[in-house]
Amino acid sequence: MTQSSIGFPVTSDQRTQKMLQYLPEVTYGTLITASPSYNDFSVARIYNAQWNNVMEAYRRMGSRNIYKKKLLRVENVWNSQWSPVDTAVIRYGTENGNTTASLAGTLDKSLQFTKSWMQNNAGTLTEHYQHRLGNKIDSITINCALGMVECSANWIARQIQKPVTTANGGLTSPTFATPTTADPWGHTDGAGASVPLVIDGVNYPCKAFSATVNNNMDGVDINGSKFIEALEPTIKGVTVTFEVVRGKDLNLEDDIDTFVADAASYLLFPAKTLTLTNLALTNLTDDFNSASTSVGTLVFAGTADDITVTA
Repeated sequence: MTQSSIGFPVTSDQRTQKMLQYLPEVTYGTLITASPSYNDFSVARIYNAQWNNVMEAYRRMGSRNIYKKKLLRVENVWNSQWSPVDTAVIRYGTENGNTTASLAGTLDKSLQFTKSWMQNNAGTLTEHYQHRLGNKIDSITINCALGMVECSANWIARQIQKPVTTANGGLTSPTFATPTTADPWGHTDGAGASVPLVIDGVNYPCKAFSATVNNNMDGVDINGSKFIEALEPTIKGVTVTFEVVRGKDLNLEDDIDTFVADAASYLLFPAKTLTLTNLALTNLTDDFNSASTSVGTLVFAGTADDITVTA
């Protein structure tokens, strides 16, 4: 029998020990080691990471080869996708915070993420911990179609640390989160007794709804540090697309024709509402197809001044 060429025990996603979890940081990008108490984010089904070392290759006259390589900056970004059971993580990407940058559960707060998994160490599978520090949502999309409610967020981190095998990842007396057993939200959970999409006080039969928030985060670089030292939101962009069944009324056609902005909302879950301020419709797609056997629909797109999601 031929021996495996790998030569060490391998791991997989199923060897995760501590599912992804988070807590708000006290100081941006600084690991909370003393008695951290984590919140659950086990509903995440995809999360990845990308390390970017920004370097400069220095060359000298008279040589074709690189003389020295200098590390100038570290950029860490990652993406997560999940079907929510609450709005806690969503609100870290949608809520504006206050003038003193101290409002809990909003974009004011950076997050510390931790997870652990079993990985080879000296020939045996050993628990490895990884901390992600100084995380804020650069952009988030909330999508509600004929299936699960899906969220996708692009995060910027100050630092994604190398995995360690130290007990509890070097944390003292941590309280790790218990993975949720709640049902992820689906497209029927926000319907209730009425239709979830409301525009200017009118309920519209909706086949798909999506809202994207772009926070346009500015990672503040300063001389003397290879990491970003602050992560601040700049201009906020909110875009919306939705597909409604043709024939409710002509109000939306009137609104796009006259460019009138409306109050709008979408019910994600009972008592959990996504609210849009001054939704102005900018695009309308109206298709007729002789081969189609489906009910006619209209697809609208627009922008809003602001967005908020119920806590």
